[in-house]
Amino acid sequence: MNLFFIQLFQEVEFDKQELIYEKLVRHEIVINAFQASLSQYLNKASADELSINTSQKMNALNQICLHLEQSGGTYLKMAEILRNKNLEMIWFNQQQRSVLSRILHLLNQQHKLIQDHLHSTKNNPFSEALVSAYFNEINVKIHQDSKVSDFNQDVKKESIPFFESILDNCHNLNTYHFKILQLIKNQLKD
Repeated sequence: MNLFFIQLFQEVEFDKQELIYEKLVRHEIVINAFQASLSQYLNKASADELSINTSQKMNALNQICLHLEQSGGTYLKMAEILRNKNLEMIWFNQQQRSVLSRILHLLNQQHKLIQDHLHSTKNNPFSEALVSAYFNEINVKIHQDSKVSDFNQDVKKESIPFFESILDNCHNLNTYHFKILQLIKNQLKD
């Protein structure tokens, strides 16, 4: 969904935007169904007698699934914001687009880090410094670049609520991703 959102953000043709938006909607439905099924399975498995360590890992997996589902919902919210902005024929200026592009790139790097750590064996080192660096860089970027007063004069005031809403949702994504990475580090890696 992150990659679809980046495509939606970069696309200028309305018909193509609508196709990408529909893909995001379909993926959110799949994510919700998958999360519900996996949570149900993990809850059933947790009902069995498990060691404390295994029980903690099952709980961590359940929380990771929830955060991933929340991330999918957040990407869909951001897509709806973009869609509404485009339907109202309101445009971001280059400065706003640059800010969002940088944050989306950092979020994409976080996705790669999550995938790497979810697929790695326990012998691979966990880069806590890298996790913290991405998290902090996104927070700093959002904080610095949400100050609309520092923007160029060519920012249209109609674009500001859309821009701020997307920044708020990027902050939420950053928080979900950080929680996922912390769960992986603290609960899933031996």
